[in-house]
Amino acid sequence: METSAGWSSEQSARIDDGLASAIAVARETGLEGFTLPVTFQVTPPSLIGESITSSDARWSSYIIELEAETQKNLAVATHALAAKSIPIRNVLRFTTSVTFNVTEVELLEVLSEVSDPNSLAWLNSAGELELDSARHAIHLDGANFGLVADGAGQVVAVLDGEIDPHYPGLVGRVVQKGNFSDSVWGGTGLADTLGKDHGTKVAAILAGDGSGAPNGRSLKGVAPKATLWNYKIAPLVADGSSVAAALEQACIDGAKIANLSWGQSKAKPDGKSIWAQTVDAAFSKGMLTVKSVGNSGPELGTLTSPADAAHVISVGSTDRLGMRVHEKSSRGPTVGGTNKPDLVAPGGGIQLIDRNGQVEAVAIPGTSFAAPIAAGIAALALQKNPDWSVAQLRTAMLESCVRLQDVASNEQGAGIIDVRKLAGAEV
Repeated sequence: METSAGWSSEQSARIDDGLASAIAVARETGLEGFTLPVTFQVTPPSLIGESITSSDARWSSYIIELEAETQKNLAVATHALAAKSIPIRNVLRFTTSVTFNVTEVELLEVLSEVSDPNSLAWLNSAGELELDSARHAIHLDGANFGLVADGAGQVVAVLDGEIDPHYPGLVGRVVQKGNFSDSVWGGTGLADTLGKDHGTKVAAILAGDGSGAPNGRSLKGVAPKATLWNYKIAPLVADGSSVAAALEQACIDGAKIANLSWGQSKAKPDGKSIWAQTVDAAFSKGMLTVKSVGNSGPELGTLTSPADAAHVISVGSTDRLGMRVHEKSSRGPTVGGTNKPDLVAPGGGIQLIDRNGQVEAVAIPGTSFAAPIAAGIAALALQKNPDWSVAQLRTAMLESCVRLQDVASNEQGAGIIDVRKLAGAEV
């Protein structure tokens, strides 16, 4: 049976709402031969369900096997694309997906050739960096971890703009691990400059050591000796799948913690987007993703994906003192009714130092700068408890939160984290 739009009912059931809307808009505006950025997902390989993590000795061989089975499951789709000379942008192993640009006609042909009933075509929308740290608000200096709480020996993957490797408080601890953007390392265009500014501030809040601060002031980040693996995702051009690819690669590389101050506002917050699926798959493989919840509050249900993932730590933003939640900090719940954010942290009024050693206030409130506080805390917790699984880490962080008075659960989640409790103190 054909629909009025020319799609069969079976084909219509295999595209997500965002892609259907994009097709409708293009038709209504009279665009001809328009191309659609598509991420096409098929039935995942059985290997993805195996309980193996990046800490296991068999990890490298497991990834090779997963790659082979992913290619096998995607073979019909990739063959169809190759026959039409359609280049593939990303192959995602954790979600068994492939990304490409096609016309509506070509997409119909691909769907006709792929008989997998579980296949689904998503609109590959661009993500948005959520532009927009406060040791005393989380009681960091009062925490007793039984050692120096500095993040030494810990790695945090930072998926963001390019981190400035010459920033005074980060020198020698930034590793450029992967470039998933449309710009080379060291790009100097306006978009690159804005991305670098954002990524470097996120990194400094997470792990700056305060070097170069004027007048002897110690403007340290949360984990000032942690190593940062930089996966460059900004600037991007309509390619959210590259962020999923970066998350996947960070996990494969062995990162236990990832900070993602980036969001997808066009995805329905139901935990089913490619980004949310990737976060949950990475969690099952040993990587915890800390995600800014978004800056679209105070309306309910405004969280950005993958803050809706089941096993993410989604972070809302408070003022510098940790007393109230910012109005623009996004709120839950998810489509399924899960409260979000998972917790809150300071996200505005933070003081950093710039390249010239001058004090710079990150005055704009936003969840981008709250997430790295939580990611830094996660690094400190793993420093003290190196044998913790990511499930234990996530649970411990949520159980160490203190609820803010007169604030709803869909504004604060478990509350603001108290590092003293995480370190084992009775507070």
